[in-house]
Amino acid sequence: EVHFSPNMNSVIGGRGSGKSTLLEYLRIILGKDKTKDLDTGTRGRIKRVRDTLNAPGAELEVCWTSADGVEDRIVWQNGSPMAHSRDLADPETFFNSLPIRFYSQQQLNRLTESKADEGGVWQAQRLLELVDGFTQKEIDDLADQERKLKRQIQDSFANLRKAKALDKEHKRLLQEYQELDRQWKACSKIQEDARRHQQLKSESRYLESLFGTPGKQFSDVADLADTVAASHAPFQVEDSPHTAWFRQYDDKVKAAKDALAKTIRDAVEQFSATIESLKTDDSAWVAIQEELIQADTKFSEACAAKDLTPDDVGHLQEINQSRAKKQTEIDETAAEIQRLKDEAGDPEVLMQQLHQIWRNQYQKRVEAAERANEQAVLNEGRQRFIEVSAKYQQDHKNFHELWQGFAPADGRTRPGRNWEKYGQTLYELFVAQLDAESPWQVLHNRLSGEDRTVGADFDFIAHELYQHIQDNLERWQKLRCSRVQDTVDMKLFRADGSTAGSIAEGSLSDGQRNTAALALLLVQEGGPLVIDQPEDELDSNFVFRELIPMLRKVKSKRQLIMATHNANLPVNGDAELIYAFQANDGRGEVRVQGGLDQGAVTNSTLSYSKLHKWQGEDIMQHIVLKG
Repeated sequence: EVHFSPNMNSVIGGRGSGKSTLLEYLRIILGKDKTKDLDTGTRGRIKRVRDTLNAPGAELEVCWTSADGVEDRIVWQNGSPMAHSRDLADPETFFNSLPIRFYSQQQLNRLTESKADEGGVWQAQRLLELVDGFTQKEIDDLADQERKLKRQIQDSFANLRKAKALDKEHKRLLQEYQELDRQWKACSKIQEDARRHQQLKSESRYLESLFGTPGKQFSDVADLADTVAASHAPFQVEDSPHTAWFRQYDDKVKAAKDALAKTIRDAVEQFSATIESLKTDDSAWVAIQEELIQADTKFSEACAAKDLTPDDVGHLQEINQSRAKKQTEIDETAAEIQRLKDEAGDPEVLMQQLHQIWRNQYQKRVEAAERANEQAVLNEGRQRFIEVSAKYQQDHKNFHELWQGFAPADGRTRPGRNWEKYGQTLYELFVAQLDAESPWQVLHNRLSGEDRTVGADFDFIAHELYQHIQDNLERWQKLRCSRVQDTVDMKLFRADGSTAGSIAEGSLSDGQRNTAALALLLVQEGGPLVIDQPEDELDSNFVFRELIPMLRKVKSKRQLIMATHNANLPVNGDAELIYAFQANDGRGEVRVQGGLDQGAVTNSTLSYSKLHKWQGEDIMQHIVLKG
């Protein structure tokens, strides 16, 4: 059971005494063990410590008191931390919002770790987050605005892409409508020909109704008469009482039927001759007959003259219905296109707002750098100790990663083969244009014709990239919303004012870089700061002359919890609470606890001072004065 002071706390002990394990328990129970910036070594150490909580009966509990005095009891349950007696709507958000920061010596080293990328540029990838700590709230607020605006921009671009796709559909519908309208108009123009053709066909059908198939109707009547005559059944009864009479009668009936058949045939022939003469004797019939014969031919010729077929004319109503339906589709598509455009607004205006947010973020980092420079100074004469500077969107590694993410899938194409060269040219051009909003905006302005100041070489590159951008418009629009990180450089000065080196030069040792990182952490305001063995690899003179006074100054403003095996930190840093740990049968246990005004604590601390002779006299003097 450990009770921490609200000021400076020191957990001191030798190797294997459990001091680092205690800090990792704090990290785990406060939900800071899953942050994405943890290095492999730290993750492994956290896992080993977390595994001890899987043992039967293992319990972990922390009382957290916020700056405004609100208390929460946080307990370890079912393999994860929970706020006791509280139903958290989103536990992840709750734990993420706890303003406590953890750093091991290895993490401190990574904060300022400087490596040269493929372009030979030395940049510390995580130094930016360290400097952001000076204006963290403002940076976080701007980041939140950036996220919301990016979603709005992406939605705007998406709506415009949908509108563009629908515009192709709209053009297709217009073309189909034009074709239907052409057919309808052409059919409408030939309607008089079609109507006369139909009337001529009606006249022909009338004549056929009189004659049927030429001669068929009346020949059927004559054939019927012959059938009646041929179907006569003669009287065939033998030896009847009146056989002779009936046979004579039968002959007479048969003769009458034959006469009737002849009369009908003669009448039909006479009728046909009469009907035919009614036409042939009329002078107008020849012309009428010719027009009736040529009706189909003439109508086909009229249709062909208008690129139609007789069937097209017959489908006039169907064509008109299709035309009306197509017009409805056109109107609906046009309305949807307009809706999408209205909803999208002008993404370029939104992009300008995004660029302004990026500039505001950079300005906050400039202010953070200035604040760091003001506060991280040597005590004597306020001599500058470090000099932090920021550059807008010049993280070369981050630029390269974003640029490669937009590269052609086929590296054999001309843009694919020259992709890295094009990217380097774009990056250098952006750096040279101090007022440019982003590398992508430089390229966009060139493609849109808004920037004519660039040289012919870049003009050629833009031409090469144009088709790739058009073929990958969604990816390009996403890239335009991707911010290249700002860069932060840091110079370190010696006590005599000379420059020890800088991050960009790659000339600082691990100890020098850790010294600068720790100085920046300590001068920031904020919640509790937990550091595991910060003295490792630090310059010993810095620890005594600068780190110790800095700890004394900072501890009244924020809670400090440090694990160390160096007695200089708790003694000369004037820690309010010291826990001395020792190893016993493979487990860490508390040896003594309390302030330096307690004899047991003093004696225990003195035992660690013997391990660090380089400031032993100062430790002894401080303990005597304290006592």
